[in-house]
Parts: sequence; structure tokens; C-alpha cells
Amino acid sequence: MSRNFTLQSLQSRTLSELHVLRSQMQREISTAAPGSAASREAWANLAAIDQSIRRRMAPPHP
Repeated sequence: MSRNFTLQSLQSRTLSELHVLRSQMQREISTAAPGSAASREAWANLAAIDQSIRRRMAPPHP
């Protein structure tokens, strides 16, 4: 996948969409050659998606 997800680009996604993207990134990681550009990109995307999910699931600040 030649797409880079940023935290800003993920803000408009629903939680369900984020979980679908997370699954897609996990599949890409499993099929990419270790250490390849595609693998590194998928890991970076997964980190951004995970952070977006954590932000959505975090309790609101008082």
C-alpha cells in the first residue's frame, strides 16, 4: 500500500473504520518482506491507527 496515514487524516474516520484499517495493516505486515519499505510503511501506519484508536477510547479529561 502506498498510502501513509497521519493522525490528522485519521481524525475523520469512525472507530469501526479504524479497526478495519488496523486489520488491513496487520495483513500487509504479515505478507510484506521483513525490513522492506512496504513493511516499514505498514508498521508506521499501524502505529498511527493504534494511536487514533487509543485517543478515541480514552476517557475524557475533566
